[in-house]
Amino acid sequence: MTVASTVSLYGAEADTVARSLDGRQGRSPAMSWDDTLGNMETLDRWRAAIGLVYDAEKPDHPVRTLHGRPLTRRTSAPMTYASVPGAELPLSRLVMGCDNQPSTSHATAIFDEYFECGGNTFDTAHIYGGGEQERLLGWWMKHRGIRDLVAVISKGAHSPNCFPAKVSDQLRQSLDRLQTDRADVYFLHRDNLDVPVAEFIDVLNEHVEAGRIGAFGGSNWTAARIAEANAYAEQSGKRGFAAVSNNFSLARMIDPVWPGCIAASRSRRRWSAAVVSSTSLTKLWAALSHRQPQHPPRPTPMCCSAGFAAVALPSIIPPMAPSEVVIPMGACSASSLRWR
Repeated sequence: MTVASTVSLYGAEADTVARSLDGRQGRSPAMSWDDTLGNMETLDRWRAAIGLVYDAEKPDHPVRTLHGRPLTRRTSAPMTYASVPGAELPLSRLVMGCDNQPSTSHATAIFDEYFECGGNTFDTAHIYGGGEQERLLGWWMKHRGIRDLVAVISKGAHSPNCFPAKVSDQLRQSLDRLQTDRADVYFLHRDNLDVPVAEFIDVLNEHVEAGRIGAFGGSNWTAARIAEANAYAEQSGKRGFAAVSNNFSLARMIDPVWPGCIAASRSRRRWSAAVVSSTSLTKLWAALSHRQPQHPPRPTPMCCSAGFAAVALPSIIPPMAPSEVVIPMGACSASSLRWR
């Protein structure tokens, strides 16, 4: 079929979208959202298959914002923030998880939008992507020139390398990849019950004194071990755990999603530290995307796990003391979650 037109195909598509926006239409009548996303995914797979990367997308090339203007927070951004003792900046209550960004261009677009929506806190780890996720975040912070405007949460010493000596080695590697001299918050990614808590507290305090860590805590640590660690810290006149990064979710975790995962949801009132929750949105975005049988399932970076039992939202938001801080990690939601 041949269609005569005075404008290019891309121009016609752009004009159609513009008319839909002007008319306050949720979607264009010319193409559904599913068709649009399908085309984008197909083109991405095609480019990946042939190894096509444009010069503007390469790590050594400054990437412009999508709108072409300098990166700034929107004055209308609805983000709320919470303080964690030891961290200089208040942390946005919705944290960007940096663990599955596939490329510089993808990470840049996602990080830019999150920042402009008021988000300032990025969570990553030594183990994510073999270090590539830390490198992407470090590249973005350097090229955007906003390191002092954001808070970096880093994690290290994941099993089987959960030893005090590995904390120092991996922290230095992470800071090098991130192109920064400090982690605003640092979590031990797992616990090792064969190591006395005193050894972990001692090495973490060394890095606090050296300025390489602001606040620190444990990811997937039990309340009992954190209490033991903080008791030792208090007796020794040292810093203790200021935060815990366990699962605190929109659903109840039945089985660990990954080996060693611990949920804070059932024992929330026993935590003496801020809860920077992991998998807080239960990957519902992925789950809901598979509830439309008329469309074939799409591959997603993080799919819904059978380890979660989904429950209705109002039934799981618990009453919490005003002093308790819960910061959900994940960027699938359009708004921050806040418990009172």
